[in-house]
Amino acid sequence: MPQDRLSAIGVKPEVMVEVPALARWIKAASTTVQPMADARTHSTQVRVQLPPNEAGVYPGMFVRAHFVVGKATRLVVPASAVLRRSEVVAVYVVDEAGMVKLRQVRVGGANADGSVEVLAGLNRGEKVALDPVKAGMQVSRQK
Repeated sequence: MPQDRLSAIGVKPEVMVEVPALARWIKAASTTVQPMADARTHSTQVRVQLPPNEAGVYPGMFVRAHFVVGKATRLVVPASAVLRRSEVVAVYVVDEAGMVKLRQVRVGGANADGSVEVLAGLNRGEKVALDPVKAGMQVSRQK
């Protein structure tokens, strides 16, 4: 960990470990910030312990450690609600009258809980259809 980032993660950092090969996120069991820095690289070691007996995880496997450095309010939807067709990324929005409409959105990264951040195209409080296949069938019946 670069020395200039140590103050952001704190003494007892909260860490989620991403295992791309398994498409899984694992909450770290414990984290230890080593009490010394490497003068050559200006970095400090942070040891992240995973829970014991994690299925499919073995020594030497590539993982990414994600440190919580702050909290922010974000607009997220379940990844299963996002419809991806060619270059179009969209969700079905249900209005007050129960009418379903396809709305193009711009999404950010995936989260550990299976949700996706919506960066543009959706407002807070709007209802999103969780099953895009059923919503698409309802749209064809509305016409």
